[in-house]
Amino acid sequence: MSAMKFTDALRGAAKSPDSWDVPGLLNDAADSIDHLRRYVDALSNAERAGNLAAFLRRFLNPEELGHAVPAHVRDDVREVLGMERVEGSTL
Repeated sequence: MSAMKFTDALRGAAKSPDSWDVPGLLNDAADSIDHLRRYVDALSNAERAGNLAAFLRRFLNPEELGHAVPAHVRDDVREVLGMERVEGSTL
């Protein structure tokens, strides 16, 4: 059940408390919480992936870590980021 349908069901139940389906409402609440948890996890994973990609790009930037990292490592980073190796062959 979507969050919208769940809140509509709660509002409807509040108007006529004699017809409350408490187990059904609790199951719907649990489903909504699970859905929100998966959404938050997906956002957290996307944020972590973005942070990791930004960190890896620093290895390619000569003004950041680029000069401190060997060429083959920079090529490995490029490969991980889906870019073409430009400084050497695969190890």
